[in-house]
Amino acid sequence: MKYYSQSNIKRIEKIIPHKPPLVKEVSTNFQLNSFRKKNSGFTLLEVMIVVVIMGVMAAIATPNFFSLLDTIRVGGAAKNLASEMMLAKFRAISENHKYIVTFDVTGNSFSIYSDSDNDYDTVGLESNEIVKTVNIMADYHNVVYGYVTGTKGTSGNVITESVTFTSNPKRVVFKPDGTANIPGSIYLILSNDLAAGKQGRMMAVTVIQTGRIKFWRYKGAPSSKPWE
Repeated sequence: MKYYSQSNIKRIEKIIPHKPPLVKEVSTNFQLNSFRKKNSGFTLLEVMIVVVIMGVMAAIATPNFFSLLDTIRVGGAAKNLASEMMLAKFRAISENHKYIVTFDVTGNSFSIYSDSDNDYDTVGLESNEIVKTVNIMADYHNVVYGYVTGTKGTSGNVITESVTFTSNPKRVVFKPDGTANIPGSIYLILSNDLAAGKQGRMMAVTVIQTGRIKFWRYKGAPSSKPWE
């Protein structure tokens, strides 16, 4: 066996050019090809599959989305009515005179009057004392006064009127001490739910004689407390 000195080995290395191992070249080429494949974009088939999946998801989600919008709309109408009635009560207290809220059931609207001259008991409603009128159906698309026949109201009794104040026209009077002249309930529903007999998205606002105003959401007949 022939042995080479360290100096001879260095001399040989200068004569024979150094070349990286073949394995490293193969590995580098493989990595480059993999990178090119990863960045080569999508095929037409892949794009079509994604489009079909998105279409199916949209078809499933769209009805639920519009149903949610309807629920938000009727809830918004009821909450707005409750807040307007609360404002009328607080103004009756702060201004020391009566405020009257009237309901046009056929027109799906309500009006607020300020009895600034304190003559409501003798004169009644005066057109020059109107503060505002809110058209519920115009402001909240498809929301109307109404209820599904046979539905039990917030009191536990079957509903017979969408606005239950026992006065004509339908109205409630808030006094300077914050109380109401009579109790009553207002029921709101989507017009398409009313036509289909669906109770699930009904809302209500109630007033008791102490002046308490409350917003209610219908939870369903099987529940021990269908209104919450």
